[in-house]
Amino acid sequence: MISSITIRNFECHENLTINFNKGLNFIVGNTSSGKSAIVNAIHWALLNKPTGAEYIRRKNDKIAGDCSVKITFNDGQWVERYRGEKINKYVINGKDYYNSVNIPEDYKKLVNINVLNYGPNEKVNFNFRFQHEPLFMLSYKSSSRADIID
Repeated sequence: MISSITIRNFECHENLTINFNKGLNFIVGNTSSGKSAIVNAIHWALLNKPTGAEYIRRKNDKIAGDCSVKITFNDGQWVERYRGEKINKYVINGKDYYNSVNIPEDYKKLVNINVLNYGPNEKVNFNFRFQHEPLFMLSYKSSSRADIID
């Protein structure tokens, strides 16, 4: 479970820390206040999606600084993802993995996010659902649903 997240220069957030309570948490706010950006930041930190640098906050049409998202888990372990003009790295409990194009295996093990491959080029992620996506598996063909369940 995630106990806190710190977001710096990601989309609309300059510097934001959220401490989560045990159990169910809600993120509420006005339209365009950055709720989806928080979910996007978690997705980027854990799965490196989206790639590129378009999510880095800009000020006066220039990159505002290095972007980072730090996620701390209930057991005290933490991961952090950095991206800037000259830096691209992952950090696991203080250990740096510089210029990693691919997510380091140690990072994958710690965050324990799995994407299920089914069919020739099909993937499903059970951990993330995004705004405007169809309800989970209802939009899939019945044969695809059977492949996932098996």
